[in-house]
Amino acid sequence: MPHARAFNIGPEKGDHRLAFAEYTPLSHIPDDVLSYMFSIGQDHVTMSSLKEQDDTRSFPFELLVSHVNHRWRCVAINSPSLWRRVDVVPEKTEEETQTYLERSKTYPTDIRVDGWPWERPMPLAFVDSLAHNTQYWRQAVINVSLDYPYHLLLGHLENYPMALAHLEHISLCVAAIKHLSDDPTLEPELTQIMRAGAPRLKFVRLRGIAPHFFRPPMAAVVTLHIELTRAIPLSYNTLEAILTASPSLANFSLYGDVIHFPDWPPPGSELIHLPGLKSLRLRGPQSWLYPNFLLRITAPALYSLYLKAVQETDLEPFWASSTPCTFPSLRALTFCGFDFSYLSYYKAYTAFPHISRFTLLNTSFDIPIIVTLLGHRSPDARIWPQLRELSIPYDISDDQQLYDMVALRAETRTPLAKLCIGTIRPLSTLVGMVAVQRYVEVETFDEPEKWPEGMEYNDEDDVFFQ
Repeated sequence: MPHARAFNIGPEKGDHRLAFAEYTPLSHIPDDVLSYMFSIGQDHVTMSSLKEQDDTRSFPFELLVSHVNHRWRCVAINSPSLWRRVDVVPEKTEEETQTYLERSKTYPTDIRVDGWPWERPMPLAFVDSLAHNTQYWRQAVINVSLDYPYHLLLGHLENYPMALAHLEHISLCVAAIKHLSDDPTLEPELTQIMRAGAPRLKFVRLRGIAPHFFRPPMAAVVTLHIELTRAIPLSYNTLEAILTASPSLANFSLYGDVIHFPDWPPPGSELIHLPGLKSLRLRGPQSWLYPNFLLRITAPALYSLYLKAVQETDLEPFWASSTPCTFPSLRALTFCGFDFSYLSYYKAYTAFPHISRFTLLNTSFDIPIIVTLLGHRSPDARIWPQLRELSIPYDISDDQQLYDMVALRAETRTPLAKLCIGTIRPLSTLVGMVAVQRYVEVETFDEPEKWPEGMEYNDEDDVFFQ
């Protein structure tokens, strides 16, 4: 029988020595405490980034603890939070899905519908099971394929008569076969889903043809992803309607290659006003995505801008405009999948002079150009005097240049407060960083931070940095 150790204080007054140790069988731990321990253990296993090779990783934590002994099984089965994650996938039977839904009871559930190809649609029995649980959804990830703009589950959500009081997150990816998704002349017919509302819905992702055909309640949305992966052009009016539907919109990520910019008004007219937007991410294989979007919005509260896979010439129309003044609050800038030349960095500095945090996730240069510019001996050539946090890829050959840069910034009273270096090696093994740490706090990272900042759970469907 497993035991837990408990220490008692000595019997004499004022004697704080450990007089003896008792062992308490785990069987004596109250059920509610054991249930809480299960919950903590499940969270740890789910969020762990360790890549273990143990065969037990193929079994969900909740199944493992429910097969230890009779008591643990009873406690586990009667702990609804352990069963809140319900994966509706072809590999699982209807009975397995129904078991999870029944054990979660009225606890807010996280539903994931995934892996059903259009030629093998999800059976009606699964839809019926989900229909009885819809009112308890907390998160819903629905990835489906269609050969026409209708799906049993989406039809259920369209006609659902009650407000979804618990729903906080919905990720809707609707893929379609070629004749539907690759027709550029198609006039999408919008379907409003969850018509009774979802007052707590803060996170929305629309991917594939979903931005064109399906719209959840947007009034309370704080974080919005639009991911255009099909050849149906997104019109100006559609994008504007989505962006302005929520007065609370603070984080917006736009990914895609088909935005129908020809129908957009000229730059400088009819700008989309996003007063609460604080963080923006842009990624697209076509060069016109970046300037066309940036030139057609005003975002006075925008604090952070993320750009992925930009070519240097992509932003020339933006640099040449006066639009950067519409982002007066911008302080954080992230480059992913590209790096700039000296000239383009100076243009970025001119457009965004008050950057205090800069992140470079990839570079093709031996030494990141940003290191040279930040530590330039000439004050006129040195950029971003207000910079306090720098995150860059790390190579051991950069040690001297990094030291020279942080030392000069300190000497010129424009010091960095934190240097984050991208490496999988422990900081304690990087001898060259010892001298650097005299001037700045140094940390390591091996993957981009969660977006948006402060997100409390892992967004498994975020493909922006991939």
